[in-house]
Amino acid sequence: MKKLFIIEHRAHEYANRLLNDMSIYAYSIERNRKVFNVSFFEQSRVLRGLYTLYAWMIDKWTRGKAGVWALGGAKFLPPTETMPSALETQKTLYFFGWMFRNPVGLTHHRKQIIEKFGPSPRMKRKIENLMAPIPKDRIHIGVHLRLIPFKGFDDGEFLVSSTRVREIVDEYLREKTLPTQDVELVIACDQPLLAETFEGYTTHVYREDAATSLFLLSTCSVVIGTNTTLSNVAAWFGNVPHIVTKKTLIDWRYYFGKDTYFENKYADFAQ
Repeated sequence: MKKLFIIEHRAHEYANRLLNDMSIYAYSIERNRKVFNVSFFEQSRVLRGLYTLYAWMIDKWTRGKAGVWALGGAKFLPPTETMPSALETQKTLYFFGWMFRNPVGLTHHRKQIIEKFGPSPRMKRKIENLMAPIPKDRIHIGVHLRLIPFKGFDDGEFLVSSTRVREIVDEYLREKTLPTQDVELVIACDQPLLAETFEGYTTHVYREDAATSLFLLSTCSVVIGTNTTLSNVAAWFGNVPHIVTKKTLIDWRYYFGKDTYFENKYADFAQ
């Protein structure tokens, strides 16, 4: 059987690595190839230096032959887009980077991908415990707030304030004609929130790690969240819409009638 090796991500964000690996896995199913993910060594403080040297050697050995790179821009894999025949015919391919994408493959092989990358039994129990206080007969609206600047964007250029997100939540309820009293806000946030920010709503604010936040949001009926891979992949796992929060006006006509996950043109950080 032909093989695929995930060598190195060079990504800081959990969700970026996750979507990347899901996309490669979808390609492996499409082509009946075996995947070996050895990139976890790059997250090890003890082995990172040695592993960086190893990845560099693999890159030098495979570049121009069996090495495939995706940094600085999305690289779409089959069946979303075709791959050069020179690569398709290789017995082994080596993947470098975190921007491999495969939306068609994710749709075609959704069940297998969820089985492979979905929450572990331990994570499921954690999510169930976090959600236990929330009445199940209420409408759970997921809100992803990122208030700490992205690495490399220290000026906070791409952040949307909690006040603006509150406005977007209000607009969503008006668009859906939902009474506030029927709604529970499940808020995943990286910083403490002022109590008055979402005054008038029943809120449940969680400051968890990225994986917990992602799968927590995926249990909701919608994800109103940042233009990030985390918000988008959470919506994918839940098969619910991702309403991308913006500083500018929301194009509510674009979202009209969309009640399940779809490829959102405004989620361009996840592309």
